[in-house]
Amino acid sequence: MSFHTCWDVKPADGQPGMPLTELVARLAGAFPVHSFDPEGARQSALRRLDALQNLSFPVPEEVLASYRDAHPVDVFLADTDEEDRAALDFTVWPEKGGTVTGVQVCFGSEEHQREAAVLFVRLAEVLGWESEDVSDEVA
Repeated sequence: MSFHTCWDVKPADGQPGMPLTELVARLAGAFPVHSFDPEGARQSALRRLDALQNLSFPVPEEVLASYRDAHPVDVFLADTDEEDRAALDFTVWPEKGGTVTGVQVCFGSEEHQREAAVLFVRLAEVLGWESEDVSDEVA
């Protein structure tokens, strides 16, 4: 059996999301090593859209539109440039107006989760959001 967990980080109930520009600025200030790749994320979304459009069964237009109109950003966060460092790597999917209402971080191994736990906690604290294990929902 493989290890896999996914965690949502999002505002508490009733709190608004955050503009993408503010989210990126907060993360850049909190993590010494960081990168944000909107172009790579957009190309990935377009590849997913193409794959969905070529399935042998119809995909709901709402699903297709979510990829067609998406402007995601790939995010990489770490504390050091060392090759064996702990890091967080995820994609932010802003809503149409550019507001982010949550991020999802997945860990593929127990070791990765253990090593990156301090980064994950900082991510939630920097955003002022709450984290929740959603592994059962994503599986």
